[in-house]
Amino acid sequence: MDAERVAVGRRARRAERRHLGLALAVYLAIALVWDRMSLAHLGSVCPCGLPGDPAQYTWAFVWFPHALLHGLSLLHTTAMWSPQGLNLAGATAVPFLAFLAAPVTYLWGPIVSYNLITILAPVTAAGAVYLLCRHITRSPWAALLAGAFFGFGTYEIAQLEGHVHLFVIFCPPLAALAVIRFLDGTVSRRRFGIELCVILLVQFLISLEVLFTMTVLGAVGLLLAWAVAERGLRARLAAAVLPLVAAYAVTVALMSGYIVALTSAVPYARNAGLFFPTDLLSMITPMPYTWLGGARFASVSARFVAGKGEDDLFIGLPMVLVLVGYLAARWRRRLGRWLIGITLLTLLWILGTRLWVDGHRTIWLPYALIAHLPGFNEVMQGRVAVYFDLICAVVLALWLAGDRPSARAVGPRDGAPGGARWRRLGRASRWLGGLVVVACVLPNVVNPGPSNLGTWENPAFFTRGLYRHYLRRGENVLPIRWGALSESPMWQAETHMYFNLASGYFTTSLPHGWVGPLTLDLWRDTPDVSRDVPRVRGLVRSKHVSDILVQDAELPAWSPVLTGAGLRPGPHVGGVTLFRVPAAWRAGAGGG
Repeated sequence: MDAERVAVGRRARRAERRHLGLALAVYLAIALVWDRMSLAHLGSVCPCGLPGDPAQYTWAFVWFPHALLHGLSLLHTTAMWSPQGLNLAGATAVPFLAFLAAPVTYLWGPIVSYNLITILAPVTAAGAVYLLCRHITRSPWAALLAGAFFGFGTYEIAQLEGHVHLFVIFCPPLAALAVIRFLDGTVSRRRFGIELCVILLVQFLISLEVLFTMTVLGAVGLLLAWAVAERGLRARLAAAVLPLVAAYAVTVALMSGYIVALTSAVPYARNAGLFFPTDLLSMITPMPYTWLGGARFASVSARFVAGKGEDDLFIGLPMVLVLVGYLAARWRRRLGRWLIGITLLTLLWILGTRLWVDGHRTIWLPYALIAHLPGFNEVMQGRVAVYFDLICAVVLALWLAGDRPSARAVGPRDGAPGGARWRRLGRASRWLGGLVVVACVLPNVVNPGPSNLGTWENPAFFTRGLYRHYLRRGENVLPIRWGALSESPMWQAETHMYFNLASGYFTTSLPHGWVGPLTLDLWRDTPDVSRDVPRVRGLVRSKHVSDILVQDAELPAWSPVLTGAGLRPGPHVGGVTLFRVPAAWRAGAGGG
């Protein structure tokens, strides 16, 4: 009998692996179809929006391996915002992904790494939810649809416009899976602690924002579970405390240097959530990149204050009906009460301090009580929608797997004539509904369109190595365009940090020591001859700038400022014009 059980177990595990492979193949196929333009042009096209965000990640993909190989500090760089530099502990710099992608970056460049990560991110997110839902429901097909809903939903596609630290989101569902596996006795306490520690470390090195929100909602979820659980589950919850605390303690110990550096870092975006409120109507309004209805409802979604990049609540009317119907039918069950509690609390966080409806601010919401607390004040509340999507994915899987609230059924009882037919009809209707739910949130796989695709602006000056003939290694270069509107960090990454940047990004405002009328105009790309000309010399002297590189598109606007300050245009080569700073200017100090 033991040998037979072992054989059965092996066959079951092989079947699980085969179905996991099938699920990942389906997810990869969706990703490749949707992002086929990036796949066909790995070095020139990306599913991204503003240039600054994707460019800073390509920079990070090069910086961390470069710093490690050259014995430099990983968390403080003078290659960007030179000569003062930047504390990367407070930046969204994704060191884990940088090291993971290092071989690809070395062989084919950071743009290829970026695009491959954007293709694989929804696949890994969907795969993680597939594992979670398969464990919960024991239904691989329900898990497959739930994974597709999560991995290709509005949150993921919106963040793919440029937020790598937010769209690589396989850790939260894996953390939930680790907790559930321990609570149901699938894994031991030691294995649970090790699994959770690995997940926390990876998430720490991808996104501190996601780690914070995952920790807060995880703690809330465990407290809610304790409140509704029966005695046996409470004992398991109590037993989970020690490995949970140990996993966090080990993570803090291993990341202690990073945490110390973080204490002196400038906050990335204080009170950020207040500027990007989530509109309640967005829950049922397709966004511009949504396949079904996105274009038709564009005039409605345009009224959402947070815009298509930060209002991530859309789950579609079919999913709303499934969620409300499932929770309403199960409110008497312990699991139902837990799901209702965690869903409402997550939704309140997403909606923020005031309820916005169709672009109008209405009533006060309780999140206002904690919105200004440390940690919460740096979270854009719309991004918490990733957990709302996760809850919806689990509910979708449970509903598809046929978890019914009672023995009472619509139509004839199971044992009555026609009962089997009603059961088959019920299953068929659920699966058809599941397909509709997933189809409603999918991105536009037929025609991605310009709202989802961007072209890397990478002048031939950098791609063809021409910079080596005009720039000296290690000198400070001031690029125009500049800052958040520029892809100059990517140019620097393409040269493997050949020169330093007297500009940069990884911040929503100018760093300390860089604020001034000229630098603000550079940041906003709004040159003003009368205001900026007198300040050019002071800026290049204080930042030890040796060359100013102006893209062709920016030359008409900025040339009057530079020539008015006494600089003369030098060679025009590879899509840029060089303005070499005279040696006499580089002595002394000044301000911008």
